[in-house]
Amino acid sequence: MKILIASDFYAEYELYETNNPEHLKQRIAELVNGDDIVYYEHFECIGNQDTMDTQEAIAQADEVVFISDLIDD
Repeated sequence: MKILIASDFYAEYELYETNNPEHLKQRIAELVNGDDIVYYEHFECIGNQDTMDTQEAIAQADEVVFISDLIDD
């Protein structure tokens, strides 16, 4: 499964491939909320705003997750 993690308005984004999308979302949430992540066990970044255009990333993604939705209030 491919998950696109994006900032608002797709200013920055990374496209990940994973067999465990919930684990990816949990790890990204931990990262944006201040925890350090050093081990990416279940997913691989396959592109970002520097390597593919926005429309290509969106088209490849099975799901889009916005970083702002992962930030704890």
